[in-house]
Amino acid sequence: MTLKAWLYWVGKQRDNDYHLILGDTSEFSSGTLFMNAEISGLPPEHSTQQPFVKLRSTIRDLLSTRENVKGFFVQPVLVRIGGSLLWDGEHRNPNNVGPKKPEDLRPKKAWEIHPIHDFRAAKA
Repeated sequence: MTLKAWLYWVGKQRDNDYHLILGDTSEFSSGTLFMNAEISGLPPEHSTQQPFVKLRSTIRDLLSTRENVKGFFVQPVLVRIGGSLLWDGEHRNPNNVGPKKPEDLRPKKAWEIHPIHDFRAAKA
């Protein structure tokens, strides 16, 4: 699956995955729908395995070049993402993925893109 979406937030997790909160609107509103996506972490014994090194470098570059506060982008970033659609039973409770605040940014469904195999900034 490949789609364009607005990237609202990125957080690096304890398991070394990057969680991305994607939205379907360029501005946050009560009608914005959110989805989780994950760039997989790398185990120390395979820390140079592609394509994950490139994906992780791309997300770090985006974080360093686009204004954000603790991973929350001041202006959501249009991105193109490719990956597998996954029902993640660990995220059945919509309050356990995404930033703690604002809670409205947390997806309401357990569907996510995981793993991401293609990620880049997109043009409108």
